Amino acid sequence: MVYSGNSKDYWDYRGNHFVQYKGETVYTVTSLPYYCRRRSILLHELLHAQAFWPSFEEQNKQT
Repeated sequence: MVYSGNSKDYWDYRGNHFVQYKGETVYTVTSLPYYCRRRSILLHELLHAQAFWPSFEEQNKQT
């Protein structure tokens, strides 16, 4: 199969293992409960870290 540029087609081809979970297609070789927990932890950490990132305006203000 040639990759058509459609990301869903690509992952349908590449992902031998995928699951439909709560309306989302999840491609993982990890057991789904572990995947969901890991993703939850990563998203929490990223969102928490984002609170400390300088805003776009702060990064680009004239000195």
